[in-house]
Amino acid sequence: VPVYGIAREMYGRRVGLLAAALLVAYPALAAATPIWGTMTEPLYFLVAYAGLFFALRALRGGGWGAHLAAGALFGLTYLTRGEGIAYIAVVGGALALVRLFERRLLSPAVWPRLAGMLGAFVLVALPYWVYLRVETGQWMISGQAGMTFITCISLAYGDAAGFDRATWGLNAAGNEVVFFSPDIVEFSMAQYVVAHPGEFAALVVQNVRDFAGTLLSNRMFPVLLLPLLVLGGFGAAWDRRRAKGELLLAASALPVFSFLLFFVQERYIAAILPLLVIWLAAGVDRWGTWLAETWERLAGRPAAALWRGVAVAAPAILLVALFVAMLPRVATGTSVGSFRPAHREAGLWLAAHDGDEPTVMSRYPAIAFHAGARWVPTPNAEPAQIMAYARSHGADYWVLDERETASLRPQLAGVLGTDQPAGLRTLAELDDAGERLVIFEVTP
Repeated sequence: VPVYGIAREMYGRRVGLLAAALLVAYPALAAATPIWGTMTEPLYFLVAYAGLFFALRALRGGGWGAHLAAGALFGLTYLTRGEGIAYIAVVGGALALVRLFERRLLSPAVWPRLAGMLGAFVLVALPYWVYLRVETGQWMISGQAGMTFITCISLAYGDAAGFDRATWGLNAAGNEVVFFSPDIVEFSMAQYVVAHPGEFAALVVQNVRDFAGTLLSNRMFPVLLLPLLVLGGFGAAWDRRRAKGELLLAASALPVFSFLLFFVQERYIAAILPLLVIWLAAGVDRWGTWLAETWERLAGRPAAALWRGVAVAAPAILLVALFVAMLPRVATGTSVGSFRPAHREAGLWLAAHDGDEPTVMSRYPAIAFHAGARWVPTPNAEPAQIMAYARSHGADYWVLDERETASLRPQLAGVLGTDQPAGLRTLAELDDAGERLVIFEVTP
């Protein structure tokens, strides 16, 4: 709905309908990103583009309602995913920049509304900031920035084991995993960059290459669509009204580029895809208009209204058909990471074995979820350290996936064999394509 609204506001009702039709069938959004990872993506896209729609309405003479709605929705975007804070900065900044060029920024009819937009954002975000202050003793806009940076350095170079150690290893005190340790908020990304400028520059260069390769892939935005994208943007001359709108749309793409400082992954940069679909729809409309106008000039007479409609609809139908044909391949090729149905089976086995809401230690939270249990993460540590951690956190069971021991945690391979630490009792083994999931009871 917000994508339709943005496209209609920018290019007219026909392009709005085209954008909605293309978006529904777009492979990466319909069959890839939404079924991978944390499932924050659908909500994030919704509130981000709804905020962009109201910001566009505010640009086009909208009153207090449009400004306040944009600010509040960008606040919800930030609460959904931390990088969402960039929307209020870049889209709100673009809106202020337009007013500055118009020499209206300090007008009594402009600056109070822009301030209200920022105020609505702060009002929505403030409870989270207060929570972070209470929990950490510091004022911060995110508890994740340092954590994301230090753990994603390994992922940027394809080192999954390094990522696992940086995220799920034990902290300096040995009493908590790094991801849940209060120590992580003490890490300063800025200090790290100053201390390691060469390493940081190499990381950014690597991420730029990965960004281009990931985005311009058949799974995300196939290269063959680029001509239509260019046609949508530059197939007709801009007037001032459109130029202002395009500035706002271009600004909305900037939050995605923040991942060049961290790590590039499909679901991280997929937020740009609805915007590309809007420009794609404008390109389809320009293509169809060219067909109709070319026919008129070749035939020497105006085309019938029906023919003009067919000329625009035909390329759109062709594109939707292409997208639908791509859906099965994109769906089957979508990586679900390290999660698999066997984790659910292990959880259900535990639920049947112990219905008293036990505490389950595992690398994968889905196991505890399906067991109806409290989850404790398995540290990436030596078996003796893990047992001490399990007891200190009240773990009743430990579920070990053999896949963990293959590359991420080879030091645990013996636990699945004859080198079990004291305090473990094997309860069950589940087989999944030749790989075992072993359920242990943690005994006193």
